[in-house]
Amino acid sequence: MQSKSIHGHKKRGMLTNNFLGCPLTNNRSLWCFRICTPNASGNGFCGRVAPHGLKSRIQVCIENYNKRPTLD
Repeated sequence: MQSKSIHGHKKRGMLTNNFLGCPLTNNRSLWCFRICTPNASGNGFCGRVAPHGLKSRIQVCIENYNKRPTLD
């Protein structure tokens, strides 16, 4: 049974279809806790785009520079 507030309204809480939960922390929140390792497409375990998996153009340039063949 759901509890009622003082004014007689039912407290519904957060709807389950509003937010995707983090499977690692079991927390339904709007932000990412940056715990999981994003997959190759940049998505976390929850299926959302992982903000810690995004790379700026400068980071991509640095990675490309470090991947280039070296002259020995």
